[in-house]
Amino acid sequence: MADRLYAKGIKLIFYYHYGYDCYHSIDATWMEASGGYKADKNGICTGNIKNIVAEVGNRYGKQIGRMVF
Repeated sequence: MADRLYAKGIKLIFYYHYGYDCYHSIDATWMEASGGYKADKNGICTGNIKNIVAEVGNRYGKQIGRMVF
């Protein structure tokens, strides 16, 4: 996907939303898995972002080097 977008001059953009907006999410399974019910979400959110950035880097490392942000 990244190569085809690049060939057409289209920028590849990644977006991450941490998945919860307070304590009233309708998806209890996701809230539990993402740490949304915990009072201090910083460690979990930081760990999730770290894991996602690592995955993007491992998967698209060569393509990221040629993108302009």
